[in-house]
Amino acid sequence: MELAPTAFVPKPIRIVVIGAGISGIQFLKDVTTRLPNVNITVYDKNSEEGGTWAENRYPGCACDIPSHAYQYSWNPNPRWSRLYAEAAEILDYLKSTVTKFDLRRYIQFGTTCTGANWDEMNSEWNVSLQSNENTNNGVWVKCDVFVIAIGRLNNWKLPDIKGLDTFQGRVIHTANWPQGLDYRDKDIAVIGNGASSTQCLASLRKDTRSISNFIRGPIWLVPHVFSSNAEAQVTYSHDTIKKFENEPDSYLQFRLKIEKKLAHGFKGLWANSDAAKEFTQNAKQHINDKINDRQTLKALLPTKYKAGCRRFTPADKYLEALNQSNVELISTPIKLVEGNAIVTTDNKRQTYDIIVCGTGFDPYAPRFPIKGSGTADLSELWSTDGGYKSYLAATVAGFPNFFVFNPPICPVNSSAYPRIERTSDYIIRVIDRLQKDCLRSVCVKKSAQDAFNR
Repeated sequence: MELAPTAFVPKPIRIVVIGAGISGIQFLKDVTTRLPNVNITVYDKNSEEGGTWAENRYPGCACDIPSHAYQYSWNPNPRWSRLYAEAAEILDYLKSTVTKFDLRRYIQFGTTCTGANWDEMNSEWNVSLQSNENTNNGVWVKCDVFVIAIGRLNNWKLPDIKGLDTFQGRVIHTANWPQGLDYRDKDIAVIGNGASSTQCLASLRKDTRSISNFIRGPIWLVPHVFSSNAEAQVTYSHDTIKKFENEPDSYLQFRLKIEKKLAHGFKGLWANSDAAKEFTQNAKQHINDKINDRQTLKALLPTKYKAGCRRFTPADKYLEALNQSNVELISTPIKLVEGNAIVTTDNKRQTYDIIVCGTGFDPYAPRFPIKGSGTADLSELWSTDGGYKSYLAATVAGFPNFFVFNPPICPVNSSAYPRIERTSDYIIRVIDRLQKDCLRSVCVKKSAQDAFNR
């Protein structure tokens, strides 16, 4: 549906966006093609666009959603080389999208947002920015609309382990992987068994002397969608890529087939449904089939929650790696790090050259203070005590003219792109009303937000 036509020129709107990843690019494309009389600048702390895919570069980093579903609907890419694209190829796609649609001129790189507050009297946001090259000099910019598009997967966190900061080797988080790190013939500890750590471990195993994988608890490890004959990765031939390029209708049908299967998997999340029971049983059988050692199997199989209570982890290669002689799974909790060793609660001590922390991210906590109307503070609202509330996965009560991508209470299934496109469309429509109705501000009511989160 197109935006309603107007007989007058909409009032000018200044928009500041933080983040030039998937969400920031989507919103920038929508603003520049759908809203007139807008001044927009996107600020990103990195030296290039791409967000998560510009930052996460650990060995084996890839998407666990099929490539042909992991792209913008308005810029389909028939040239994906693999069924599950690696980080570098995804970053190339995002960069080429920015180039193709001439969006880079709206982006200012190397700039970090350090805070934002709502000016009630003037109905505008004051946003504090700092150049990465000159951290002593910050600037304030004013805008009518403030948009956060910084994603979930870059605010990485190290585990709270006594002595970790005194480790005599190297401590690395998967999201902050040092370029050129030599891990060949090293003894490595990998902490965690989520998506990053399972991908990283499977890739590291071939070149290291040994790997110990410390896990806090079991998670549901499932086969990759569309995997067959135990081979998750598919490489597309030159002829297949050419066919996709030359036959757009055929390529569209191929994409729809993938989307349909991904969407169908949502039934497996319905509590106590036959589909959920079948999914749990299939996941259990998959782990059983892949793991040889009974003790390892016992440590891996969840018993306290059903499949679907948290995100699945497609991990065929990880399960295969656990069967190798140089890989050990350790489920005994870590007590402390001492010297060049990790000591577990049973007082066993093992030495390592490198500790790799695949311990995830703090996905919702704002990276900088955001103050709304009155005493509204986003850090307090998005906390355990605050309840992690948002409205329609796009805005927050108490924060006028403020929008956010991927906040708490955000729908999750399949690829992130469709959700991001829908969120961007919603924000565009609200800004359209701000312009055409000459509104000073718009803000969701707390009662509406509470009802949405109930």
